[in-house]
Amino acid sequence: MKSYLNREEKTLVLTLASFVAYLTTKADEWAEHNRNKDGVKSMRMAKSFIFRVTDTLLEGVDNLEKAKIFNQVAKMEVVVKYHDEAVREYKRMQELDSVTPIKTEDFFEICEQALGVCQTCKCIPEGCRLRELFIEHDVPVFNESPGEGQCPYRVEGAK
Repeated sequence: MKSYLNREEKTLVLTLASFVAYLTTKADEWAEHNRNKDGVKSMRMAKSFIFRVTDTLLEGVDNLEKAKIFNQVAKMEVVVKYHDEAVREYKRMQELDSVTPIKTEDFFEICEQALGVCQTCKCIPEGCRLRELFIEHDVPVFNESPGEGQCPYRVEGAK
């Protein structure tokens, strides 16, 4: 029998022992709050089966090595996380959700309504957020040849 665990075995023992700690905590919480007794019983039974597996894996391992492993377990907790592929898929969905398809004519109509704001605007063109959005989305300008310091999106007749 070997007196140490390789990396894979050690990771498995740490994972199982951490899960035992988690099950112990949850079973105690459930019992304290009078939750489903069968659930508490099942958690404790699962904990016993996991102990059997860890005992089998730790069979023949030095006591010092076992102590190191159990000290590490005290510093760990069980965490549930999505697989990397699921996280990438979620991010792709967020990107798709952040874009709203709209007909070009409808978009330009919305822009026309927004240009009503320009009639009373006192902003300089370089600091105008509405102008930046129009440029970003290739909205055609209203005035093809504005004077110096004037906004090409400013509606004619505005003061």
